[in-house]
Amino acid sequence: MSKRCLLHLVGSVTITLAAVIGPSTADAGPIIYVAGAGNEFGTLDLTTGDFTQIGTLSLSSGNTIFGMGFGADGNLYGLDSTQPGANLYRINTDNANASLIGTIQQSAIDASVDAAGTMYALSRGTDAAFYTLNPPSTATAIVGPTGITSNGLVAVNASGTQVFAGSLNPDTGATDLYSINPTTGVATLVGSTGFRIIDGLFVGGTLYGFDFASHAIVAINMTTGTGTQVATYSLPNGDFINSSAVVTPRIAVPEPSSLILGLMAVIAGGSIGLLRRRRGPTA
Repeated sequence: MSKRCLLHLVGSVTITLAAVIGPSTADAGPIIYVAGAGNEFGTLDLTTGDFTQIGTLSLSSGNTIFGMGFGADGNLYGLDSTQPGANLYRINTDNANASLIGTIQQSAIDASVDAAGTMYALSRGTDAAFYTLNPPSTATAIVGPTGITSNGLVAVNASGTQVFAGSLNPDTGATDLYSINPTTGVATLVGSTGFRIIDGLFVGGTLYGFDFASHAIVAINMTTGTGTQVATYSLPNGDFINSSAVVTPRIAVPEPSSLILGLMAVIAGGSIGLLRRRRGPTA
């Protein structure tokens, strides 16, 4: 066998084994979890609007989850509608069991979480306070007053550099989109969404909102505020979406086994030895 053939054989076997081994982990597609007005909990397909129910959230005093997101520990956390202080829950994504952690110092109209696990929320009422917390801790940090009365939309991008909120415009009956300064909390008007958005979230670089009346799934232009309907969602009993969260799961891929690594070494070593015998001793 020629040197060229042997090298080709070794390279082919190595590439084949590498393809079989693959990386140790890989990203699956994002999963959207939503909670409805009737405490329905499940996953939502943003493209079709199909809802798959996992279970029903059991919350104290008949409250509902007004905002949620995944913490740094990988668990899903939600703030409920209790006033004056919202309750923080840990939500099991497998069976919808909600475990009460404690009460925070602020009410919540909605909440969203960045990739680092920091939760951003707005309080209920006029001149809503913009604040943060880091679940499972119930300690809150007030950033500042927003100057608006939010009707439920709070969304933050993965890096925590962009925060948006919604406020119902009484003249148009639609939700106006506001940009929230993550350092000061001050809200700046972006424009009308054309929909009555009461919850939303970032998926990748796209801001989505969920309409209260028409149950539209809306892609929102972050420069103009304009909403474009992409689908219609359907929850049991015609309920609307109160809160939402996104996660990109990591799927495990088998690590290289000692047997495969050993086989690669044997093939490579044997091929080199055969090459030397074919070439004969060197001077």
